[in-house]
Amino acid sequence: RRSRRAAALKSPYSSPAPSSRKIEFDCELEVVSSGICQLKCISQAFDDAIAKEESNTSCTSLSRD
Repeated sequence: RRSRRAAALKSPYSSPAPSSRKIEFDCELEVVSSGICQLKCISQAFDDAIAKEESNTSCTSLSRD
């Protein structure tokens, strides 16, 4: 009986993660979330630059015609 119980407790499906592991996971999640926010800002800056470039290019091509 004890060996079954011990094996069940070692199973990743048996019980929630220890609190130290949850804290570690929360910290990792915060770092990932922060990185995603930074990527969104960079992406928006590129979108703005591309839109500005396309706007300037279309105005230039219209004035040449």
